[in-house]
Amino acid sequence: MKLILLTISLIVFTISNCTDNKYSDIERKKIIQGILIGSSGSPAISCTSATSFSSIGTAGVTGSCGSCHGGGSPAGGVDVSSYSSVSSRVSSGNPAGSVLYQKITSGSMASYSNTTINNAIYCWIKAGAPQ
Repeated sequence: MKLILLTISLIVFTISNCTDNKYSDIERKKIIQGILIGSSGSPAISCTSATSFSSIGTAGVTGSCGSCHGGGSPAGGVDVSSYSSVSSRVSSGNPAGSVLYQKITSGSMASYSNTTINNAIYCWIKAGAPQ
């Protein structure tokens, strides 16, 4: 148990003392710190109403992500204009456990995402990923 706590402390210390402060790196640190200290998501995100699939599109997902993740042969097999394609990558009610949210906040798509999209996706998943 002491070894686990020591390891977690070392990781948190390392993450919080990095000097590269690009936007995606800052978001990545927040997500990792939230996971390590047992947070159920980003505490800075306030979801005041249920976010539907159509409303995540108006948050910029379709415009920002659709050039690669749309059309007949979408990158990674994810078509952001298709509810079934996007919803198959989420764990309803659990943004931190959803592949989609992980990819846009701390994974391969983090550098292409932004706070508006991240928050909209977070709230959509938190609300159960409604169509």
